[in-house]
Amino acid sequence: MTAVRTPPPPVPRPGHEADRLAAVRRSGVRDSRPDAALDGLVQLAAKLCGTASAEINLVDETDLWFCAARGLGRHGETVPRDLTFCTWTILDPDRPTLVPSAAEDPRFAQNPFVLDGTIGSYAGFPLLSDGQPIGSMCVHDPQPNRLSLDQLEDLRVLATAAQEHLALRRDVAELNELSRTDALTGTANRRAIDDTLARELAQAARRGGHLSVLMADLDRFKAYNDTHGHLAGDLLLQSIARRWRSHLRAGDLLGRWGGEEFCVLLPDCPAQEALVVAERLRADMPEEQTCSIGVASGTAAGAEPGDFIGRADRALYEAKAAGRDRVVPAS
Repeated sequence: MTAVRTPPPPVPRPGHEADRLAAVRRSGVRDSRPDAALDGLVQLAAKLCGTASAEINLVDETDLWFCAARGLGRHGETVPRDLTFCTWTILDPDRPTLVPSAAEDPRFAQNPFVLDGTIGSYAGFPLLSDGQPIGSMCVHDPQPNRLSLDQLEDLRVLATAAQEHLALRRDVAELNELSRTDALTGTANRRAIDDTLARELAQAARRGGHLSVLMADLDRFKAYNDTHGHLAGDLLLQSIARRWRSHLRAGDLLGRWGGEEFCVLLPDCPAQEALVVAERLRADMPEEQTCSIGVASGTAAGAEPGDFIGRADRALYEAKAAGRDRVVPAS
């Protein structure tokens, strides 16, 4: 007679799951690149705790994502969340989850990783971001094993180091983003435009693809400022940025070139499509204001970033000279 395997008990969700998932997204950990510092921490954890495996991971909505791993798993791999021990670790952000004998623990006795002999024991500390448990640092071994107090303290210290490293990495990323963002409109600034244009041009050259650049200038903006005040002018620029974003694809870039001038980068976008986008932007102006737009398109082979900017800028001035409120393609 075949034995009926009892399914593992359902894993409860934290009462603060919505807030926790928001913290997971803000952390920027998911899909990040391999990190040598985290790799070093998991190697040290396995050595100090005498276990076959050690991991730093993120517990997302449906799966566990390996940030760093030694033994079982590799960076970037995922495991269904409800099959993992770490999804229990995030239930209590204030203490570790200790499982000296997984086969004797009712939470895990029927877990596939226990039944196949992969995990016999586990110890994990939650990793916090914005006060929420976003993942864990853990060690586990095929054999039952109870960590000593010294080993638990070592693992706690390493988990704290991992948590602080992830927080520092997020702070650096946010500062870098701020350095590439226009403070008034929230669009890309000149530095980000230059960097992105050079990168997209190189990628288009490798693929033999097209690239389009739009230079847009608000018509008679000085008169608008003189009439309504500089605060109203700032609000107008912010409104334009919000409106124009809705017309762009995820891979496009909207940036403030300077003053009342915007630049739009359209990767993989040939001339005719770029003109359609430009007309949509021109038509979506708040408060009955108008703008003029120059469009430069072409293949990237042999081109320099300044070539596209220069052609689009000349077309913009042609639009101004022709009476404003129009789109002009570069020759």
